[in-house]
Amino acid sequence: MTLTQGLVIALLAAVASSTQALTGFGFALLIVPPLAVVLGPKEAVVVTTLLGTLVNLARLARTGRHVDWTTARRFVAGSLVGLPIGAVILDRVDERVLQAVIALTVAGFAIPMARGAALRTSGLLADLGAGLVSGIGNTATGMSGPPLVITLHGRDLEPDRFRATLSTVFVTMGALSLVLFALADRLTEDRFAEAGAGLPGLVVGFTVGELAFRRVNTDRFKQLVVAMLFFSACLALATLPF
Repeated sequence: MTLTQGLVIALLAAVASSTQALTGFGFALLIVPPLAVVLGPKEAVVVTTLLGTLVNLARLARTGRHVDWTTARRFVAGSLVGLPIGAVILDRVDERVLQAVIALTVAGFAIPMARGAALRTSGLLADLGAGLVSGIGNTATGMSGPPLVITLHGRDLEPDRFRATLSTVFVTMGALSLVLFALADRLTEDRFAEAGAGLPGLVVGFTVGELAFRRVNTDRFKQLVVAMLFFSACLALATLPF
């Protein structure tokens, strides 16, 4: 890792963690596409998981009492099936193809939400399905948020409950993903060093996001969620190699 790469990682971590603190998700959506250009898609997935787990632990420590545990458990249960599938995809898919999947995954969820779409279905099967897709995305692309976000977006949860429930699922999936990465020898010294370079930005960004959240009302919060998803989709597509 060069000095320039380290500084870029720190900057990306700051931007992504501030968004995560503000909306409850978006860390991976914002950091994976540009980080894939800096480090490579497969390396970016591992570094994102390391940093994302930390930022979600910080979020959970502040809003853990607001978690919707029934929904969180269902999401996690579904992800237990999806995580190993995503790990196999990460190992076997070409890096250029993987980056294309990253871009299209973000766009596939962001565009419908930007047009006002929301998943109104609730219940066990809906939550398990969202968890399954999220688990696959987590280990394959580093991005687990979109299926969960579009599921919760249609349920009109108040912001703290929305953020806390997502953080609980993200922390659990992040920990499980790291176990799978360790078994596949992907948790190398280089990956830890790259994640370490992002820590200062992580702290600064999370603090800024927390301060901004205090000034955001519920309606504005929903608009920010959709806008952030749409921006992430455009960023993912812009960094797609041709």
